[in-house]
Amino acid sequence: MKFIFSVFLFVVSTAAWSQAISIDQRSDMSFGTVVAGSGPYVVASGTGETAQNASFRVQGARNTAFTIILPTTSTVSLNGAGVYNITVSNFTSFPVGTGFLPNNRRQDIYIGARIALVPITTPGGSYRGNFSVEVVY
Repeated sequence: MKFIFSVFLFVVSTAAWSQAISIDQRSDMSFGTVVAGSGPYVVASGTGETAQNASFRVQGARNTAFTIILPTTSTVSLNGAGVYNITVSNFTSFPVGTGFLPNNRRQDIYIGARIALVPITTPGGSYRGNFSVEVVY
């Protein structure tokens, strides 16, 4: 029997403060409906906002480069209860690794990730989790 479930990642964003850099979440990541016993599932970071990738707006000092720090892994759990977990990994960003704040002092960044094979024993339901993105000058 195959179970179908949905996976959503809600983002916890942080910023290291130096000369007033900030990061604001614009959208959550969503893997949509995945099937137990299948995978991998990949959300591409893309070059613009999509229905699946997470997006953020970074604001700060004009004409300044910043570094994007992504997690290595995160966990989503059934109804956020932590009993049944699925590992999310291979986080990617656009731009890759480093962004730049032009004259308007802002840049949007887009985040993707991967879920490997979903175990056949994974129960159906709504899975939710958090991950952090940091930006520093």
